[in-house]
Amino acid sequence: MSTAICWTLVHSIWQGLLLALFAGIVLFATRTSRPALRYYLLSGLFVLFAGATLVTFIWEWNNIPADETAAAMPQLTEVNGRPHAFDSIATGESYLQQLAQFLSLHALLIVSVWGCILSYRLVRTGYAIFYTRYIRDHRSTPLTADWQQRLTSLCARLKISKPVRMLESGLIQMPAVFGHWKPVIFIPAGLLAQLPPDQVEAILAHELAHVRRSDFLINLLQNMVETIFFFNPAVWWLSSLIRQEREHCCDDIAIAQTGDKKQLVRALVSFKQFAITNHSRLAVGFPGDRNSFINRIARIVQNKNRTINSAESLFLALSLTVVGMLTLAFVQHNQQGNGQVPPVTSKTHGVQVSKNTAPALITRDTTPKPSKDTPIIIRDAKLPKIVSDGKKAQVVADTPHMDADNVQLRAEKEELETAIKEMNAKREDLEAVQREINAKQEQLEIAQKETNAKQERLAAAQKDMEIKQKQLMIDREQLEKEKQKLQAIREIMEDIMKQHLVGSAKELKSFSLTHEAFIINGEKQTAEVYQWFKNKYIHSATDAYQAEGQFSVDH
Repeated sequence: MSTAICWTLVHSIWQGLLLALFAGIVLFATRTSRPALRYYLLSGLFVLFAGATLVTFIWEWNNIPADETAAAMPQLTEVNGRPHAFDSIATGESYLQQLAQFLSLHALLIVSVWGCILSYRLVRTGYAIFYTRYIRDHRSTPLTADWQQRLTSLCARLKISKPVRMLESGLIQMPAVFGHWKPVIFIPAGLLAQLPPDQVEAILAHELAHVRRSDFLINLLQNMVETIFFFNPAVWWLSSLIRQEREHCCDDIAIAQTGDKKQLVRALVSFKQFAITNHSRLAVGFPGDRNSFINRIARIVQNKNRTINSAESLFLALSLTVVGMLTLAFVQHNQQGNGQVPPVTSKTHGVQVSKNTAPALITRDTTPKPSKDTPIIIRDAKLPKIVSDGKKAQVVADTPHMDADNVQLRAEKEELETAIKEMNAKREDLEAVQREINAKQEQLEIAQKETNAKQERLAAAQKDMEIKQKQLMIDREQLEKEKQKLQAIREIMEDIMKQHLVGSAKELKSFSLTHEAFIINGEKQTAEVYQWFKNKYIHSATDAYQAEGQFSVDH
């Protein structure tokens, strides 16, 4: 069984590289398509890879020899009872076969190391599930009835029939969805008081989109495949692409429900400040990692899907090179292994050669040994001539056959170089597109900075306006007081005239009514007159009325 597992893991490497090439083609071909189409295609490739590895394991299991240890032992070629250094040439054994023998010999060790790492990762996954339940049961409180009503309304609009709970948790720093059959949306404590309701509604619409699409269950299965094939870079790359497209799909659903891109972008920017790097990978989080965050902002603003960057282009070029080399080696090995040459037996010289054995064996015969001077010639349609005189062996090249092989190798090499050149050209095109995207992102950042500067200037102008409005209010109050005081002076003048304290208005030169006395034209009035005017016009400690000059009760 260890051999079957080992070879399944080995085959998964080139299968993953081939998977990466198909994923690159999908990204390039669907650069203007909807995120949902890209998500389904990439997920289909991921499922195809998992199915291919399962079929590979079943095939390897059914082809395990009866004696696994004996089958894995390397075969030694003997000529006259002695192994020689040219055995790999004589049996048609390539470096690929030598590597296969090495892997078969050390299959148990390789599977043991893989199993130890796998066990550690499974323990981490189990801890993540346990911690999810811990978050749900500790320091989590239900939200108010108003928000529960909004959640119910959003569920109805998104046609979600399963019950969805929303809890406010003090153990997380960003919104996340846990669970499939009974999903729970966790909101960081204090979040609802810090963000506008429109942004919170956009966040809830995004998280409910994950619930409607059953993303938690799919993400859990995706994590299991990543755990098993943790050594395969192609699996990790494709898995990250699937996660990015999943977030894009939910962003589109949230925008369709809220009808406002700005609120979702502002919510992403706000929550990126709360995001932490050690959150559970089983959760479906809102802002995502740094690359996902930047790609989501750019896609929402520019309405354009991400393409392959320079590092990914280099990875695909290396994948194409490795797959091409493995294909070439397999074709050559297949051509050598399928040569239909009848077995040649030489009893006279005591050497038996059979082409139909795999790998080819050269064994001693029980017939008498040849004399020292009798040469032994072993011929094979696909191998060089091997000559032995009993003391030493030498290889005689079969020139016509080797020339044909060299021509074929050169043709295959030219085809491979042509494919690499085409891939490099495509990589340059992709790099140019990436540079264009970077330039647009820089322009977007500059525009954002200008917008921020305008907002700051607007805020400063608004602050100045508020200060001026306050001063105007003060001036208005002061003017109102002056008007009231002037009206009181006119009324005092009228009362002076009515009580005949002066002969006429022309005789009234000045008056002063204070808390101490009432003086008209420099003459202090009687206490009775003073008390009457004081009771009528002086009501506070600051009230005092003074006037000088010519007065008229009509003005």
